[in-house]
Amino acid sequence: MIIFAKICSMLQVNFLRQNTELAKKKLAVKHFANLSLVEEVIAIDDQRKQLQASFDDIQSKVNAASKEIGDIWQEEKRNKPKL
Repeated sequence: MIIFAKICSMLQVNFLRQNTELAKKKLAVKHFANLSLVEEVIAIDDQRKQLQASFDDIQSKVNAASKEIGDIWQEEKRNKPKL
């Protein structure tokens, strides 16, 4: 796994995704034994993208709620009678 990380640190995930067979062929030339890790890297990247989309959705809801709280707080502050 460490060897693969070193090799793949030189490769972009998009390259692996678009040229899966070529990447496997070139890794095989370098006597890389576990070629199934190419698909594993792509699957992990897919999972990362899904998690990022989920995080972004939740973050936008938090931001909307924070804005709404701030608006309510400002409205209360404006409507509060001054002594």
